[in-house]
Amino acid sequence: MKEIICLHVGQAGCQIGHACWELFCLEHGIQPDGSLLTNNCLNEYDQSLLTFFEDIAHKYTPRMLYIDFETTVLDEVRSGSYRQLFHPDRIITGKEDAASNYARGYFTLGQKLIDHVLEQIRRITNHCHSLQGFLIFHSFGGTGSGFTSLLMEHLNINYSKKTCFEFVIFPSPKLSTIITEPYNTVLNTHISLEYADCVFIVDNEALWDICTYSLNIQKGNFVHINRLLAQVISNITANSRFKEGNIIDFNEFLTNLVPFPRIHFPLVSYAPIQSIDKAYHEQNTTQSLTQELFHRNNQMIKVEPSNGKYMSVAIIYRGLAVPINVNRTINKLKNERKISFVDW
Repeated sequence: MKEIICLHVGQAGCQIGHACWELFCLEHGIQPDGSLLTNNCLNEYDQSLLTFFEDIAHKYTPRMLYIDFETTVLDEVRSGSYRQLFHPDRIITGKEDAASNYARGYFTLGQKLIDHVLEQIRRITNHCHSLQGFLIFHSFGGTGSGFTSLLMEHLNINYSKKTCFEFVIFPSPKLSTIITEPYNTVLNTHISLEYADCVFIVDNEALWDICTYSLNIQKGNFVHINRLLAQVISNITANSRFKEGNIIDFNEFLTNLVPFPRIHFPLVSYAPIQSIDKAYHEQNTTQSLTQELFHRNNQMIKVEPSNGKYMSVAIIYRGLAVPINVNRTINKLKNERKISFVDW
């Protein structure tokens, strides 16, 4: 089994990560203390579960690291309901905040923390039979930008043949609370361009709009946004975590989704997105779901899809999707020319 290690950097990365592990545990029937549910005997023989979890004396521990310079967010993890799930050594905090300053995360505070982080990564990799790569969760404009750049440079040196994927929060066009966000983003994007194999980008403005207008959440907060992102990440990684269906590794993603090595910043779209009131009155067919994916209201970044052309598209269906219906839907999209691709 090819293992995957998740690295959650900064406040945004740690909060998204906590929502992801909460969802992963629910999907696999793992309790907050790391043990399997008593009536869940199927996962005992499911080796694909070990892609993201370690089995230590019938207790499942995530293959991950939480990394943040200040302790507020991670103290919530240490005292929360899932505190027994995580290994204490894999929750790493500094003594002072980087204040969303790229230079502090890269040069000063990051240099003090990087050796300890690399040592913990080395320990996790020693428990892997065949490491596939890394998933890094962070924000381009926030605290995690500087330290993520430093970390990726070291990962490229120590694990140069391993795949590196990123899930990042990109700055929003109109919604911003950090004055240094544009500078952090430019510097961090350069590192991601060089060292990451694929970077999935979303922005808070699009996510807020989805929560407000599509899900009808009147008083949304970051918990709603993080759980929405967790659904996307769960679907992308589902083929690695479950033995049913085709097992797709990172290299297959890169082959089908990345047309050129340096053009590896795909946009994220998700369907269906429906409020609780509408969920039981909608009929979700393969055709309707596929058409929704290409609508701007379902995209998790503020762009107008009709103004440009697609270079490549990867659609992941989860559930009972009949291949015949999928082929018919794709052919209909091509014939109606609702989406346009670049001319190769």
